[in-house]
Amino acid sequence: MDQIIALLERAEVASSLEDREKKYLMKGTSLGNQPLELLQSFYYPITKEVMVDPVETPSGHTYLRSAIEKWLEEQDGQLCPMNLTPLETSMLRPDKTLRQSIEEWKDRNTMIILACLKSRLSSGEDEKVLQCLEQLQDLCGPSL
Repeated sequence: MDQIIALLERAEVASSLEDREKKYLMKGTSLGNQPLELLQSFYYPITKEVMVDPVETPSGHTYLRSAIEKWLEEQDGQLCPMNLTPLETSMLRPDKTLRQSIEEWKDRNTMIILACLKSRLSSGEDEKVLQCLEQLQDLCGPSL
């Protein structure tokens, strides 16, 4: 029973709403007020974009899944572009650690941006409020 309670507490299921709010606010204030720098390893060097679905080859090279699958499709002999060892799409493995790090970076920056927007929204200045609403729309993505 003690193990179940400990597990639920870690998952925050057993926490009260008030406790979760306190934890969220503490985490938010500990992040500072500037977005965190993007690590170079989050970029895919060919497209210069943040990787969404990074995969790793058996030789340890990391690629954007869509890019390496396209590369392998276009090549006659399916070879790794870095070391020319045989490589098939079935050999690609999700780079879960990198993906999780990228997602954490995005989440933290979203929290920082939202905190900054909140203070500017309450300023009452029309221009600032309009800029904040545009940034909020960008954060929400193209689905709006």
